[in-house]
Amino acid sequence: MSVYRNIIDLFVRYQFGCNTIVDLTEIPRYSEIYNDYHNSISDDVKTNIQTMIAHIPYDSMYIDTNAETYGSLIYILQESAQLHMRELYNSNNFQGSEHTMKIKTSVFKMNQLQAYADKVALEYWKNHGGNMSTFESSRSEVQRMFENVYDKLRIWILELKRFIKKS
Repeated sequence: MSVYRNIIDLFVRYQFGCNTIVDLTEIPRYSEIYNDYHNSISDDVKTNIQTMIAHIPYDSMYIDTNAETYGSLIYILQESAQLHMRELYNSNNFQGSEHTMKIKTSVFKMNQLQAYADKVALEYWKNHGGNMSTFESSRSEVQRMFENVYDKLRIWILELKRFIKKS
């Protein structure tokens, strides 16, 4: 999943004019932003996500109705997060911004609806040999990743302010 990566890249693209945070050579490998950018979820969960694929036959009447929900929520989250980061970066206010509620609400809805998991595909996968304990352990880590987004934004900004010299 590239949620953290996308948020960080949206921010650095606007704030510093770079394509990705990788272009900012001042960011040390030991920093939290660097680690979150490259490893927002464990390798086990990455592997699980790649293997938890429902191979639904093409001739089935299947429509990914979840894509619209996930797409809308992730868009709101990523846009609100990068706007929030811009406000934090350009001020000394770390108490929140006008985007705080959008971030928290989109995370809440993402986890409440489990919008990152297509229910129909999950059911198909489960009925065709999928291991639900694998899904549950991965789901809980993805849920925690979303829950941590808001707090991560502040940490990333503090690190960026420390590592990047304003011109």
